[in-house]
Amino acid sequence: MICSYCNREFTPKRKTQTFCSKVCNARFQANKLVKLPKLRDAEWLFNQYWIKKRSMRYISRELGCAESRVYVFMDKLGISRRSISSSLEGKKRSAQHSINLSEAAKGRWRGSNNPNWKGGLYRKTLEPRFKGDYSSWRKQIDAKYDYKCAHCGKQLGGRCNCCDQKILSYHHHIKSVATHPELVTDLENGILLCYSCHRMLHTAYKDKRANSGKTPTEISG
Repeated sequence: MICSYCNREFTPKRKTQTFCSKVCNARFQANKLVKLPKLRDAEWLFNQYWIKKRSMRYISRELGCAESRVYVFMDKLGISRRSISSSLEGKKRSAQHSINLSEAAKGRWRGSNNPNWKGGLYRKTLEPRFKGDYSSWRKQIDAKYDYKCAHCGKQLGGRCNCCDQKILSYHHHIKSVATHPELVTDLENGILLCYSCHRMLHTAYKDKRANSGKTPTEISG
């Protein structure tokens, strides 16, 4: 192997070694820096990177040096680096790039791969609702409470006097469908609530287990 600086023949200790010693390497780098005065110019480097929004790779190719060299001098001159999001700001993705991202993300967070996975709880709560006469159960709950909220007595299905929006009704299971799927169409396990009371029932306390099987009156009272 011939040294890239002094042209002396030497035996390399590794495959990527191109200099016979650290001294030759340092002298080579020093001579190279003399040819790159722009790297020492903080104002020029700042304008290229921050004002013109050029990348370190672009600057290194323009100067004919390694990207790592630009990185080192930016650090020495105290020039902060952009975040990835700001670097990509304003850049448009190609159609193929968007397709590649979409294909790579497919199925990535599905099922047990999702950090919010709870062992198929979604199916446990939905499947019982499609079994039996669930629609008839809802109508029977409406009739049982005369289409009024069981907690505050608000008439449901009408229009709000303030915003003229329809007052929605919620058919709530006193005992959770996830733990008691056999009670999904039991009239004694159903209660009719307005939006506010239904939300209060689910968010009244942080400990949801303590409120399991309770009505809104029992929780608020």
